[in-house]
Amino acid sequence: MTPAQRLVMLITPGRSRWQPMLGCLAMAGACIQAVIFLKPAEPLLSILVIGALMTWLIGALAAIGYVRWFFGKEFARAKQESRD
Repeated sequence: MTPAQRLVMLITPGRSRWQPMLGCLAMAGACIQAVIFLKPAEPLLSILVIGALMTWLIGALAAIGYVRWFFGKEFARAKQESRD
């Protein structure tokens, strides 16, 4: 599976999207905290910043997939309740 296919898969609705969402957002936060508290040299700083941006992007895409699944499930439940 190519990286582009993996990113597209994260956007598709799914119940399991909360795992990469929380994991990647936690990693982004850890990278940002490392930059703030360690004040590393320029090469390491750029690696940490790029890592934070990449993991934040992946977490945000997974959040989109999770929210799409959640709202789809809730709309289907509301539609079913309105029929009953």
